[in-house]
Amino acid sequence: MSTDLLRDSVPMPVLAPTDLTVSRLPAKPEHHRDVGALLPVTRGLRERIECPRVFTRRPIATAFLYLLELLDVLPHCGAS
Repeated sequence: MSTDLLRDSVPMPVLAPTDLTVSRLPAKPEHHRDVGALLPVTRGLRERIECPRVFTRRPIATAFLYLLELLDVLPHCGAS
């Protein structure tokens, strides 16, 4: 789901923070899920991530949110 943002009168499609987080996870290889690069991005978006929407999307996204809860990056979202 993307929305348009006007920048200098030019509409630009942008992803919602939740969709950005979920869409970047499957790009990692199945046997090597190094999510270290996603941690700073997710930390910056933490107030805008909609946890209930993530839980219905992909199991890897749910596991990633659980990891973020354990690291105190996100508040308790109910993944555990």
